[in-house]
Amino acid sequence: MLFMATDTFRSLTRHPAFGVIALDRYAKKMRTLLRLLSIAAMMISSVKAAELEPLILYRLGGVPVEMRNGDKYAVMLLNDGWEEDPSPRYIVAIEETRTIVDTKDFELFKVIMKRIPKGSTVFEYGSCTVPRSWGLREEHFKTYNNVFKEMEVTISEEPRITCDCKSVTK
Repeated sequence: MLFMATDTFRSLTRHPAFGVIALDRYAKKMRTLLRLLSIAAMMISSVKAAELEPLILYRLGGVPVEMRNGDKYAVMLLNDGWEEDPSPRYIVAIEETRTIVDTKDFELFKVIMKRIPKGSTVFEYGSCTVPRSWGLREEHFKTYNNVFKEMEVTISEEPRITCDCKSVTK
């Protein structure tokens, strides 16, 4: 349908006999059509959102860390290094756009956090037994927590914990 509309517009602009009035009518019809298409797209996306699989933030061995239904925003702080040489890794998930950003770049983490509206609650995901952030230095935690304060976003007091004990004991 869009192809036909584009061809029609090209035809109208090629023939000066149609003039500005015909182009205005055509433009009005196209705006109406685009509004209807955008409404239909929103309806389809909201139906599909209910059918989508949960977002997987991270895998603990073979165990997926899935974003819980109802959580709008999720974060994880991990150590991709070791105690002697820590390397912070940040994961941010936004359910509405089904976006997951997994980065070691602190500035990119801050940019993604700006997409979360002020006053929102973010759920922090982790694992039982040993925290994924084990070995990070105090300054890593301080800068990480300051981002939430700067963005005026609250970390939920209910952390989301995934148990991977079975994968460890196999």
